[in-house]
Amino acid sequence: MANYNTIRGLRVKYLSADPANPENGQVWYNSTTGSLRVASIGSSFSSMPTLNTGRQFVSGGGTTNASLIWAGSPGSGLTEGFNGSSWSVKTSLSTARENATQGFGVSTAAVCSGGYVGGPGSTNATEEFNGSSWTGGGNMNLPVYASGGAGIESAGVKWGGDNLPGVRRTNATEEYNGSSWTTTGNLGSANYYARGVGTQTAALSIGGNPPGSPPVYTNLRIQYYDGSSWTLQPQSTNFAKTQGGTCGNQTDAVYFGGAINGPVTAIAESWDGSSWTNLSATMATARNIFATGGGNSTSTSGYAAGGNGPTNAAEEFNGAQPVATLSTS
Repeated sequence: MANYNTIRGLRVKYLSADPANPENGQVWYNSTTGSLRVASIGSSFSSMPTLNTGRQFVSGGGTTNASLIWAGSPGSGLTEGFNGSSWSVKTSLSTARENATQGFGVSTAAVCSGGYVGGPGSTNATEEFNGSSWTGGGNMNLPVYASGGAGIESAGVKWGGDNLPGVRRTNATEEYNGSSWTTTGNLGSANYYARGVGTQTAALSIGGNPPGSPPVYTNLRIQYYDGSSWTLQPQSTNFAKTQGGTCGNQTDAVYFGGAINGPVTAIAESWDGSSWTNLSATMATARNIFATGGGNSTSTSGYAAGGNGPTNAAEEFNGAQPVATLSTS
């Protein structure tokens, strides 16, 4: 059997600085710090400062250190932003709602689309956030709530959801160009509460609830979007989860938390473009129906804010490679 010395050789690289993207198990000598260093792949979840107001069925966008969350239950238009150290209250939405499209936009240019508004059911109203306030955007063609989303304000996509009081578990897909919505190719399998990562031309739909009442939690096959049509992939997540959180892109993503046949979970899985792997790291608090950055994060950095309870707890995912010092000279 080949060993490390056979594959990599006996020499340790002599470098003036740590490599930008070291391989797992890579060893080198840093001549500047006078230390022998090693990289090892690892991931973890850790607590973030708490929200000002606890909410569930809340939506979000942005990145871990530049997050924006909005809406939620109790019925709210409340918006909060995170700057890397604390959450602050922002201007509220014009239309209070819950279960708006998840993971759409960044903290200074976000999109709140659809949602549940009580008696009337689903809304098609869209609002855009410019870093300080919300203004009206173009209405969606189909009112829905609990839809998946990905992309940015000027090039976003949303799919699935519930069209109360009309069609349940729709397969409808729409793209947003910053001012108006256009209907595109339907999902290969209808769902709601799916989560997404990626861009308008390369999105990934993960998990969710399929058609049926009451909801049946199944290992839904993931679906790829190419900017015009969806393709069902042969793979599904390892656990039948819904209402979880995501970070990453179409071929490199992490899916964490959510609910499995009702009970909430802290389990996290990673996607490498061909298969799912269970992570040893789990969420600090098991939860579902929380805000998450979705496709506007990387696979090594994501967040969860709020969730069932409702709760004001927030936490971050860190999948970066830690580097350890073995010895110093």
